Amino acid sequence: MPNIVAIMKKYEEVVYAFVKRDMNTFIDVFGQEDCYNQSVLIKLIANENLTEKEKKGLIDTSKENISILNSSYPKDIKAYIVQHKFKESDLPELISSYANVNTKLQQAIYDRALENINIIIENEYVVDKALLVRLLLDEQTENKKLLFAVNVEMMTFNELLVFIKKLDFPIEFINVLKGKRPKFEVNKINKLILDTYLDRNYINRIHEEDGEYRVYGKRIL
Repeated sequence: MPNIVAIMKKYEEVVYAFVKRDMNTFIDVFGQEDCYNQSVLIKLIANENLTEKEKKGLIDTSKENISILNSSYPKDIKAYIVQHKFKESDLPELISSYANVNTKLQQAIYDRALENINIIIENEYVVDKALLVRLLLDEQTENKKLLFAVNVEMMTFNELLVFIKKLDFPIEFINVLKGKRPKFEVNKINKLILDTYLDRNYINRIHEEDGEYRVYGKRIL
């Protein structure tokens, strides 16, 4: 069988015409192991003369996940790729740029963030503020307290208070802002939040004693 890369290079317009004339036959031929080539597929998907339906058909044929970073794909095609052929290495860039894309792509990014929430937390990826709030408000989101804690620095004071209550954190996180000196369990979540309190001068100091954090609060509420 002729090499599809060589054919594409020499007869590019003929290949495009083949796709437009008989997509199903092209996919059957192209999908064969000795004919399939990912770089050719990507080039076809990027072609401006193909319709959205034709491009989606090609995407469905892809044997590999597809990156949308630095691509010129139309917005709806980007969303379709993230929905159906998501490349995990795109995740950090997509979740940090959530607010800058259209609604359809936002939903696709959100769905992938929800599926990969533990990867986001473990790697401490930067999460767009709007995406973070949406995740924290969603009942489906796992490990919301840890997600909040690793991103607590981006929260305003009022937002911090809202989520401390909404996520059922210990009341001590509020009491310490009323000048009290409560104790907290020693763990990563508490440390991240208390360190932010300290950095913002919401509390005077943190002291670890007998396996607990003793926190010296300020009266700011």
